[in-house]
Amino acid sequence: MAEIYKINLSTSAISLITGKVTQAALEWQNRPLDSLYMIV
Repeated sequence: MAEIYKINLSTSAISLITGKVTQAALEWQNRPLDSLYMIV
């Protein structure tokens, strides 16, 4: 990541970010679905 984006992150920072993204994804996956969706 440092080579591509020129950003240095610690292992703990990467773990924290990954945990937050994983939690947000799980919440989105488990959200109640609307009964009707518009088709575009």
